Formats: sequence, C-alpha cells, structure tokens
Amino acid sequence: MKTLMSKTGILFAASALLLSGCAKSGTSSGAQTATASAQGFGGEVSVTVTVQDNALTQVEIQGSQETETVGGKAMTALQTAMLESKSVHVDTISGATITSEAVLNAAKQAWNTAVGNQTAAAEVKMKPGTYTAAAPGFRSAWDIEVSVTVDETNLISIDVNPDSADTVGIFQSAAEILPQRMIEQQSVAVDSVCGATVSSNAIKSAAKKAIAEALEAAGTDPSAISAFEAAAAKSTDAQELNTDILVVGLGAAGTTAALSAAETLSEKNPSDVSVLAIDKAGRYGGASSLCAGVFAVNPQGLAAKYNDGNDFTDRDALLADWLDYVEGDAKPEMIELLLDESGNTLDWLVEDYGLELEKPQTGLTEADSNVVLFSYAPSKEGMTVRRQHNIQFYDRCMEKFTEMGGQIMLETEAYDLILENGSIAGVKARSTADGTEYIIHAQKVIMGTGGFLSNSEMTTKYLSNEYYPLSGTWDMVGMKQNDGKLIESSITQGAATYNIGMCPAVHIIGAAGFLNNFEYHTLEDQLCMQTMKPTKWTEGDLPHYMGVAPDSLAVDTKGNRFADESRLNFDAWVSGPNYYSLYSENQIRAIEERGLRTAPAYMMTVNLGANGWAPAGTPIPNAHEVMEAAIKAGFVFKADTVEALAEQLNIEPEILKQTVTAYNDACESGLDEEFNKKAENLDPLSGEGPFYAIKMTNYPYSTCAALDVNTNLEVLKADGSPMNNLYAAGLDASGVLYSEKKPYVTYGGVDQGFAFTSGRLAGIHAAQSLSNE
Repeated sequence: MKTLMSKTGILFAASALLLSGCAKSGTSSGAQTATASAQGFGGEVSVTVTVQDNALTQVEIQGSQETETVGGKAMTALQTAMLESKSVHVDTISGATITSEAVLNAAKQAWNTAVGNQTAAAEVKMKPGTYTAAAPGFRSAWDIEVSVTVDETNLISIDVNPDSADTVGIFQSAAEILPQRMIEQQSVAVDSVCGATVSSNAIKSAAKKAIAEALEAAGTDPSAISAFEAAAAKSTDAQELNTDILVVGLGAAGTTAALSAAETLSEKNPSDVSVLAIDKAGRYGGASSLCAGVFAVNPQGLAAKYNDGNDFTDRDALLADWLDYVEGDAKPEMIELLLDESGNTLDWLVEDYGLELEKPQTGLTEADSNVVLFSYAPSKEGMTVRRQHNIQFYDRCMEKFTEMGGQIMLETEAYDLILENGSIAGVKARSTADGTEYIIHAQKVIMGTGGFLSNSEMTTKYLSNEYYPLSGTWDMVGMKQNDGKLIESSITQGAATYNIGMCPAVHIIGAAGFLNNFEYHTLEDQLCMQTMKPTKWTEGDLPHYMGVAPDSLAVDTKGNRFADESRLNFDAWVSGPNYYSLYSENQIRAIEERGLRTAPAYMMTVNLGANGWAPAGTPIPNAHEVMEAAIKAGFVFKADTVEALAEQLNIEPEILKQTVTAYNDACESGLDEEFNKKAENLDPLSGEGPFYAIKMTNYPYSTCAALDVNTNLEVLKADGSPMNNLYAAGLDASGVLYSEKKPYVTYGGVDQGFAFTSGRLAGIHAAQSLSNE
C-alpha cells in the first residue's frame, strides 16, 4: 500500500509542478500574462495569454513541431477564435484534434494562472476494471482501439488491439513500445515513438479516454486526469561508445550495410565483429518495409527459378536507355555498378535472408520494356500481407546480424559527425526516448539516413528552381524522421553533393487538408489495399477527390496549367510542392446532383484520407457544405470571379483568367492542344461565379539525392578525393544515378534496388578497409 501511495504522491507532485510551471507576469495596466504548455501532435505546444478585466486581450500559440498544413492551421484558427470570443473556451478544429486539445489544455492552464484560479487537481480514484476507448490513427477512417486496466489509483496494464487498421510496420512499433512506457511512468504524456507519431498519438489519446471513463465510473472530478498527464523528466546522462563500424539508419541501405559489414568481418574473425547499427525510429526497416518492389538486373538465382536460367533483360540496352534519359548528368560508373551488382544483391538477400520475390515485370510506363521490377510476395494478397512479409524479412536480417555479433540501438538519433585530424571519427547521438546523449567513436561510419525531405530548411536551401519550382517546404507521406541532420553535417565537414537539387520522389497527390467530421461509408464489396478491410469513403474527402479527378483544371502557383490532369500522379511534381485545382459553381452543383464524373486511373492518388473513392454516379448533396468546411479549414478558396480568386491565391489575375479561358475553349472544341488531354476528361468551368480553388499537395516519400560518392560508396569532397572513413548509401547518395532536369527513372523500384545494392557494397568496402589499415 505504501508503494501505491508513493506512486500516486509522485504523480500529484509532478502534476502540481506542471501546472505551477506556468510563467506569470503583470503590467502597469493591470493585465496579467501567463504561459503554459502541453504535448501536441509532433511535440510541445505552448500558449501565452494576456488577461485584463477577466477578458482575453492577447494570445500567442507556438508549436514548431506541429505539421504546417494541419496542426499549424489549427493553431492559427484557434488563436483567431480565442481573440474573437475573448476567451480560451472555444471548439477544437476538425482534422487536428490532438493539436487542438493540446492548445486548449495549455490555454486553460495559462488562463487559470493569469486570473489566479489555479486549484489543486482532484484526488485520483478510479473504479477498478478494464476500460476500452478508440481514436483515429493514420488511416483516419479506422480507429485504434486501446484497453486500459486500472485499480483505484494506478494503471495496471494497457493493451492495443493488434487488428487496428493502421499502417503495418509503423503502427506495430508504437503498439509494442508505448503501453509499457505509459505503465512505467503512470502517464499518457510519454514521447511518441519516432517514426510512428500518428499511431502513437492515437494510442495515447485512446488511453486517456479510457482513464477518463475509469475516473467517471468512480464519480471522481474530471480534473483528476491531470495526474496521468505528467511528463517524465529527460535524462541528463551522457555515454561514450566504441565500435569499428557504425551504420546510421536501418532502412534498406543501412540493413544491407550492417549485414555485409558483419559478414565480411566475421569471415576474417567470427569472434571480432564490431558493428553497431542505430536508427532514430522505434523499428528497423524504414520506408523500405512499406515498399512494393525492388529493381534488379538479371539475378541468376531468380532467373533459374522463373526464366529457365536466361536473362530477364538486355543489360546493355538498359544502360544505353538510362544514359540517354539522364542526358549526361549522372555518373555512368555508378549506373553500371547498380546494373552489375543489383542482381547479385538480390540473390544474396533471397538465398541468405529469405527475401520473398515474385516473377519480375517491366517498369512503370508502357514504353519501358526492361524486365527489372521484382514485386515483394505475395502481391495478390494486398499491401497489408505484403508488408507483414517485409517486416518478417527485416526481423530475420536483424536476428542474423546480432547472431554474427552486431549490435542494434533503436530510437537513437545521430545528429552530428565527429571530425578528428581531418577524418570522420564517429557521431554525436541522442536517445529519442529518454534524451540520453551519446558520443559514438567509430573507425568507419556508413550513412543510410533516408534523405532530408522532412527538413524544410534543407529542402528550401538545396532543392533547385533552375528547371522547376522545387525549393520550399514539401509535405510528405512516410518517414518524417528523415530530416537530413547527418547529411547537413557531412556537407559542413566538406562533403560534395551530386544532383541534390532534383525533384523528390512523388508518388502520391492529395488535398492540402482533410475533413474527418463527415460520415464514413463502407463499400463491403471492395477491399482497401492498405488495410485489407472493406473500403471506406467520406464526403469529407470531396475536395481531395475533386483535386485528383481527371476532369479537373489544375494550375501551378503562378496560375498556369502544367500537365494533363489525368496524369497528375506522374506529372504534378513539376508544379513544385503545391498546385491548385479549380472548379466552378456549376460543377459543384453537378456533383451534388449526379456525383463525380470520373475517378483517377492511378489509385495511389487516394492513399490519404479515407482511402476509398466515392462510387461513380453517387450524388453528394452536401457538396456545398463540405466546400464551406474546407474553406473554413483553410485549404479551399472561393470568390465571385476568377480574377478575385486569383488575388486570394496571390496569382496575377490576368494570367489565371487567360488559363481558364483557354481551358474552356479546349473543352468546347474537344481538343486540348496544350497537353493532349482526352476529350472525355474535358469539363469546362462555365457559368457565373462563385469559383473555387482547392489547394493540392504533392506528397513525396523522400528526397532522391544528396552526397557525391564513388564506386566504393565513399563520400567525396569537392576535389573528388574521399572523405576519410565516411560512406553513404541509398537515398543519401542516389543522385549519382539521376538528373536535376527530370524525376528519377521509371524502371520501377530503383530507389529500393540502389539502397540494397549500395548498402551491401558500402558495408563490404568499409569492413575490407579496416583490414587494410
């Protein structure tokens, strides 16, 4: 009993400290200012309020780690609502529940401090039992279900429903790690698992709801929930570690680098394998565990299995085609290295580590006749089952890696390189779980960190506007922990870049916001490829559907058409991070009466939102209501004239007017001379206003280029000489294959193929170089 009371006492003390931590100051006019913080979607959110005569006069909300297009907009909207009502008691913002709740909790704490209403939290008393609650995860149409078992004062156990329809491979890391941490800390205010932020926040939100039910069942004041919202103090520990080879990142490149380095050292001396592999995320595999296939040229083992031992494709013809595509901008020796070693790499992974692949096929375009794309098995059973197989593959890899003597540290972020006497000598790192700092000394460092797409400073600095408007902030889908810190550190230490300004890898397009407060509809006869559950669609995704529809009119941020709208999934990247899809009032009315005219040919365009497309010919009678909600959310714009709409979009009115006129002319004639869009997809913006613009976003999964490397995967300096002891593989170096004038090649799975191959070769060369020193 003493132990239980002690835990509860600690919780109350931490809660009191959290509340009393609100900074308060007064002014000569009698106004009182206070600041408080709470855990938001991506990190801490702080709110500063100024109160005079019991009315809110000023409010400032800060949350640098919240997503710009969702959490950022919610913070702006909440700030406006509070100022208009002169109160912190306003409604949450649809589509940004976690950020909204954090802002409102912090605002109320700050308000109470400013007006002197601070009171102690109610005593914790719960009705013992198990309580179940749910919250939407990354797949917003489905909830993540969490069960919390409690006694009167403590959390006893937390279980996450493993059948929750969230992203396989990402969801599991949060489901495995978070419950234990919440029990240990007796708090839902634990840090999200890096690489699984959305799933983590859903689990924490559902657990909080369940605890609130337990308190309510005991008749306890709801304020007692604060006892389970105290954040644990970060560690102040610092440790030094030593290893021969350090691999940073455990996606495809890092995994194969770690395996081949351990194998090479083991062949020399099985008892002397000193390879440490670290990853910022809570699970290995990275974005590679979510992919569908891999590029390889003529793997002999697979040729024997599927093609009577014959080559699948003409290697020399493929090389000539590739060199022609990149117009002399790539490094030919690196392309040849990939063509000659990718088959060996795939055979190695299949034979030694059980990678399951199907018979290869041609790439992504009809013109591509090169049989080089190997799909992960079993492709016919959907992405969920395929990803489960991928996870099992990475499990086998890491099991064998540790059997060889390798070591793994997850939730460990390397953020800076250590330079000693002109050579790379290790990294500075920290635990994303508890804040422990590490100095990791290494004789060789191999980088496979997955690029820098989530670092807006780097994408603004390095992505080029020479050919297309690429510089700026890109939203992304995928591994948002890939922020390029080590790439930037490499450049600071003298590393050269290669084609770093090229376009990111865009596979998915969608609206710049989503509405989750509209009803979901289930299509029992269609399975969602991402979840293998019946597909769902919602009127809340209407702006998204309209923005990717083949019959839409798409313009870039200068007001010009840039592509055949039926091919936006391939070509929208040329517009840069964003574009606009335009519609007329007549078209909105038609959608209300008869539904959407057409669906996109490439369904990856609906990989966000509810994942399903509204059935053809289904009227959407509340289309205007949806559009007004999207306008309020800030990603749809409306004006009485095209010119007035242009002004809202910061576009030259005459340019947009000319674009709309030319497009309407093409619709009338049935001939699109500019982009050759089929007549069946031409639908004019006719009639009087109002007119609408939907802000659309290109959602890449990564950048494609960064550092310059040689055929040993050594990072090069500007003069072409190697940086001592530093290697780069995968997306940290794949610009050597491409051109800044074009997107990466269309053979299919090339990023994966280069990651596996370059990682394997980097590990071999790093290990061999140790023997030669």
